[in-house]
Amino acid sequence: MKVAVVSERYTGSGAAQAASEVVSSLRSLGHEVSLIVGEEPEAEPEAPTFVAGKWSELYRLLTLAGDNSYSPKQRDSWIVEYHERRRTFAKQFLSLLDEIQPEVVHLHNVSAFLSHATIRSVSQRWPVVWTLHDRAAFDFFHNKWKVWGKTQYSWEKFAGRRPGRSGFDFLTESVAKLDFIAPSRWLADLLNATALGAQHRVHCVPNIVSSPEPSGVFERLNLHSALGVDRLALAVITKSSYSLKGYDVLLEAFFTARALERHPSNRAGSLGLLLTTKEDLGLSEFGIFTLRDLAALDIELEKGYLDQSQMRALYRICDALVIASRAENLPNVALESLRDGCPIVATRVGGIEEIFSNQAIGRLVEPEDVRGMADALVDVLCRHTREDYAVAPQARWSEAYEPALVREQILEVYRGAIASHKGDCE
Repeated sequence: MKVAVVSERYTGSGAAQAASEVVSSLRSLGHEVSLIVGEEPEAEPEAPTFVAGKWSELYRLLTLAGDNSYSPKQRDSWIVEYHERRRTFAKQFLSLLDEIQPEVVHLHNVSAFLSHATIRSVSQRWPVVWTLHDRAAFDFFHNKWKVWGKTQYSWEKFAGRRPGRSGFDFLTESVAKLDFIAPSRWLADLLNATALGAQHRVHCVPNIVSSPEPSGVFERLNLHSALGVDRLALAVITKSSYSLKGYDVLLEAFFTARALERHPSNRAGSLGLLLTTKEDLGLSEFGIFTLRDLAALDIELEKGYLDQSQMRALYRICDALVIASRAENLPNVALESLRDGCPIVATRVGGIEEIFSNQAIGRLVEPEDVRGMADALVDVLCRHTREDYAVAPQARWSEAYEPALVREQILEVYRGAIASHKGDCE
């Protein structure tokens, strides 16, 4: 099969990783797969890879246009430039597709990179499969995480309350139907309840999660001893997503758990929390560490962040993965944690609950429940060991998320999209 996979980024996001995994997995079976990205790859990519434009410039222009410290005239000029660049990107993108002539086009998080008008134009010429990751879904409903008054809202709450008002844009009136992939059943059900689901096809297919075996410095280091802790939790979080990922709740819950662990009913020891952020938080003396603390241990970081092999090592070394998010779809980190047998403490949001086939995988708590998360951390880290969670996470992974299973589901969506598009054209 001849496939064009499209991603705004080559690396550095869950959507980019998912797109890359689709490319690698399909190529391994002999399919002819091209990758189109909106940035110059930092590393030498697998050929063939094409660059359609620089998506980060679009974000920069939108940020400037939304900054009230500039004059309305200046902001209007940036909006004009934004649309001009987007049209340039669209022409380059369509030209690349004409060159590649794929049987199917698979989009990953492209709503800021490509206009809906461009996507509609593409869908009239080629079968289109569009995977909606977190931010793509936010953009699609034009309702990102916001604070109105003193109340916090997220797009899924809005869509859930008023499904008939969600998903209305010209995509619902496009000539060709699109095939949407939602990585979780929760998102698939939500989309199907909207106007979008009434007009297009929605499939529930998780992301492919695959990475090389761990190797390198972690094999030479006892991380717990080096950091001076007995139990170490891992939280994957970046500064740009602090609010959405529940950073404030996470820290308060961790400090509460540190106090609770000293209770006689819990095992003696000290808890640590490792955040995969570059910032120096100044909290290492309180047991909260970042990549800067790892660098101080002479752990070399690829371009300032952990590569997939190093992340996989952490899932095997750490005693739990913690997800304190206020909103999620089905994060790759949860699937990666399952694969390597790491228990999970997570908030009951989005599709996360779907992976918890039983409590032997970890603990679920309500979002923003500080004491509930603290109790869950103490339970998983202080009253249990990794050995107590040795079977269930990996069994769940093999049952539902193993790459070969997911790859076949994606190919099935492709086949259906091609057949339906052929029927529409006839």
